[in-house]
Amino acid sequence: MFQSKVFTLSKKDLKSVPFQLVYEDGAEGQDQRKAFAKYSTWALPQALAFVGQTTPVKNPDGQFDGNATVKKFVSSCEHGKEWAIGLMYYLLSHPRGLIIPSGYKATSPEFIPYAALVPLILAAFKKYQSIPYSKWTNFSSIVDKDLYAAMNCSPPSYTVEELLDLRDLGSTIKSGDKAGTKKNPVSTTTITATGVEEFDKLPRLAKIMLTQVWLAHATIRHDYMVLDPVEWDRMPPSLVATEVRSLVTSSTPDWAL
Repeated sequence: MFQSKVFTLSKKDLKSVPFQLVYEDGAEGQDQRKAFAKYSTWALPQALAFVGQTTPVKNPDGQFDGNATVKKFVSSCEHGKEWAIGLMYYLLSHPRGLIIPSGYKATSPEFIPYAALVPLILAAFKKYQSIPYSKWTNFSSIVDKDLYAAMNCSPPSYTVEELLDLRDLGSTIKSGDKAGTKKNPVSTTTITATGVEEFDKLPRLAKIMLTQVWLAHATIRHDYMVLDPVEWDRMPPSLVATEVRSLVTSSTPDWAL
């Protein structure tokens, strides 16, 4: 049964949030993430602004090193190591719905910039230091595992027609009274089996990106989302001309040791 420690915030200020409780929950814990969800409308924007102030670490090849950058953030954080690690765990929450407050959806305008296709820690640097996702390396421990899997798969090349066919197949209800009915692409949160083996084996979020459903739909997507599993900073053309893009703009990683 869900339980969390009780605390009272004096004001809507990131440093007043006891992220050390998330640290105590552990890298895969959920209880405190759920408890903190009610603050996410203001805590998420503040968290990205706070993390985005960190000077990133480059490797000898000139790429930004994700793991080294977060280790630097944790070791130098003025609010303490456990608080800093807890903040990182909060930003790595998966599924992302853990930190969305009751009454909101992933597609709610307030949360589109922080939805499941956004690598929150990397997004802080993209937003505040204009560092593209493609300039990062060694970041497996600072992107939630669902999105990381999508960002590191190798999908086949598909035509627009093939992707639309896969969208139709994967959004068609397979059983029950509504069998044969196609879901609205915006409300299709999962692409079900299409019968195309190489596509069906792809990570869930990669299939969402490729078929442009749910968060990747052209009327919802956001500049900080990863919308192409291969070219992470690319905004793909809409699969359907009439779907216009919105302008709304288990192991503990070593940086937590």
